[in-house]
Amino acid sequence: MFIIVEFNYYSLKYNIDTLYNNKMNNFMESYFGPLNLKPEYCLYFYYVSVVFFIMFALSSLGFLAYVMKNFKKVKADYLVNSISLLLSSFISYFANRVLYTMCLTNLK
Repeated sequence: MFIIVEFNYYSLKYNIDTLYNNKMNNFMESYFGPLNLKPEYCLYFYYVSVVFFIMFALSSLGFLAYVMKNFKKVKADYLVNSISLLLSSFISYFANRVLYTMCLTNLK
């Protein structure tokens, strides 16, 4: 006696795909979705912006002191490197300040 089992490939594939999509959506949502933020989490951006501002201020002072002290010996590559360092630290400060503002505004 033979038992005939009907195998529906498309139904099985749909069930597997649905299960995979649900698990993947849960994974993506839990690791990459929005957080339930508390105001304390916004302080991260504040502290990072303070650190980058201090780096910018100290780098600016060091750059100006070196240029004033060795005005005739300053080479172009030093100027380019110093200005790029100053620019990158200022952009980092400004970006974290904007993120801090966005974070606080989002929580209101």
